[in-house]
Amino acid sequence: MFENIFVGSIPLEMGKLASLGKLSLNTNNISGTIPDSICDLRRLIILDLYRNNLSGSIPENIGRLKSLLVLNLFENQLTGPIPMSVGNLRKLLVLYIRDNKLSGSIPQVIGDPMKLTVLRVARNNLTGHLPQNLCKGGMLEEFTANRNRLIGRMPESLRNCTTLSRIRLDGNQFTGNISEEFGNNITGSIPLEELGSLTDLEFLDLSENNLSQSIPSSLGNHVKLHYLNLSNKLSHEIPIMLGELTHLSVLDLSHNSFSEEIPNQFSDLVSFLTLNLSHNLSGVVPHSLSDLRGLEFVDISYNRLWGPIPENKAFEEAPVEALQGNQGLCGKATSLQPCIKTLGKKKHGSNIGNKVKYLVIPPVVGLLILLFCGFFFHL
Repeated sequence: MFENIFVGSIPLEMGKLASLGKLSLNTNNISGTIPDSICDLRRLIILDLYRNNLSGSIPENIGRLKSLLVLNLFENQLTGPIPMSVGNLRKLLVLYIRDNKLSGSIPQVIGDPMKLTVLRVARNNLTGHLPQNLCKGGMLEEFTANRNRLIGRMPESLRNCTTLSRIRLDGNQFTGNISEEFGNNITGSIPLEELGSLTDLEFLDLSENNLSQSIPSSLGNHVKLHYLNLSNKLSHEIPIMLGELTHLSVLDLSHNSFSEEIPNQFSDLVSFLTLNLSHNLSGVVPHSLSDLRGLEFVDISYNRLWGPIPENKAFEEAPVEALQGNQGLCGKATSLQPCIKTLGKKKHGSNIGNKVKYLVIPPVVGLLILLFCGFFFHL
């Protein structure tokens, strides 16, 4: 009965279908509340009520559905807390309740001894800390809790969750040192070389939190990553080991405070489609980025960059907003001044070869120079 144009509310009598194993009323125009009688369907394995206009709270007795494997309630107007009785759903594999108006904290009972593989609670009004045993069941593959108001540090069970392939936590108020949250807390002169055990991770978004300190170089070991967003308050240098992430298609390191230049090793990221390094860096843009022929979008605005931009379509066709706010970029982009090359002569007996230097000459200055030269030669 899914993907129709059903209106009205869910009948109370639905709870009398004692042998029902699957109830799919998703993608309709059903309104009203979820009747508590639904919780009498003890043989129910799949409950799909997503993409409707359901309101009210999730029934407190939802935990009576002991056979439930999949609970999909996303994209409704549900309010109130996530019921504590969810912890009784020991067989539950998928809990998908994103894009509602749920409030309160994520119950600490979620995790061990549950067998969750997918937990998506994004874009609600959830507060508090993440459950400490979130991945203690050892099966969690996808976890998204972005766009809530969650706080605190990452629980240890999540840092050591080897099964995770997708995690998204942006738009919260998490705190801590990213090197400690997703690595080992090693101190002294021994460098931090490990980033936990999340070796199958493909999607990592920790943006818009309060994470600080440096990016651990061991992030370069996560070679399956194709999306990485670390827009935070990070500092120090960008690890050259990020050049090992050859499957990476989206990289966002904006709004940090990196002290070094853009690594030349970024030219090895041949799968790049989107690169955002805005509000960050100083120095020159490596010419080697000209080799990123698949790059479609770049944003290097509001840095302290100077010199020529790479000879690359994404840079040369970038909008004004993507290049503005720098100290002296030049190149073929319509919003930039052209670069003028000057050769430094090799000194006698010196081992220093010719150097190419770039001057950025605004059009008005260039015109005055030409007029001056013409007047001089006319005399």
